[in-house]
Amino acid sequence: MRFALCVLFLVACSSDPLVFLLPTSFEPRQQVDVFGSADRWNEYADRDHRIEWSPNGDWVIAAHNPKNGFAGWTSRSRRVVLISAPPGESVKRVAAHEFGHVLGIDGHPVRHGVMSELPTSEEITDEDVGACRDVGACP
Repeated sequence: MRFALCVLFLVACSSDPLVFLLPTSFEPRQQVDVFGSADRWNEYADRDHRIEWSPNGDWVIAAHNPKNGFAGWTSRSRRVVLISAPPGESVKRVAAHEFGHVLGIDGHPVRHGVMSELPTSEEITDEDVGACRDVGACP
């Protein structure tokens, strides 16, 4: 399976949404999965934390080698997100989990949902939304 390199950028403004760039280096199915994950968080996020797409930004999301033993990693201090889909892993699930970290959810504060330590679902749960509320990204 080919792991496409992707670069996404993010601008976090006090009264503007989070603005990402999704280049065409994602395979079409991966694009659908990443857009879908962002759309799901947008159903819950407040105006200042909505994820939108544009050619501007200052965060980078890139594919990584799945042999590293993890499917995703986020550093808000470095403004970097790494994502891949090793065999058996879902790009949509990994993207949803990493977008949660970008919104400010630290660690893995839920037992059931995309923000659990080992998420098994691609769907954002009430526990995920509660964690998002706790950090002020969801009303």
